[in-house]
Amino acid sequence: MKKMFVLLVAACVATASVMAAPPSSPVSEKAKATFASTFKDAANVQWTSTEGLYLVQFELNNEDIKAWISEEGELEAVQRTVDINRVSFMVAKAIQELGQDVTVNTIAEVNQYGELYYLVKAETEKHLVTYKILTNGAVTKLSKKKKQ
Repeated sequence: MKKMFVLLVAACVATASVMAAPPSSPVSEKAKATFASTFKDAANVQWTSTEGLYLVQFELNNEDIKAWISEEGELEAVQRTVDINRVSFMVAKAIQELGQDVTVNTIAEVNQYGELYYLVKAETEKHLVTYKILTNGAVTKLSKKKKQ
């Protein structure tokens, strides 16, 4: 009976570790420490490695969040999806001024290197467009692709 209990516990631990598995390359201790101290109550954490950074996707306070952390443990950027009611007045005004023919699909709030801005993915009848909108309402078109 004792052996069976030990095997059951081992199986549960192995299953849990696979379900929350880090990327194929081990996550640096510094990156883990930064994540743990910054996002204490994170749930459903998934680590992947991309372009020399760790991308961590998780839930916090009922929101889906992405964070990019360097191997040295530097928090490079944090992103969450928001709706138009959660952006500042100037950002909402800039989004409205994109035009009547523009349909907003998603708004992502990004804090990168201490700079807060919004990535707005939108579409027109013929194009998919991504805008970067600063908190002061300044708009930069990042990409414009024809719909397929």
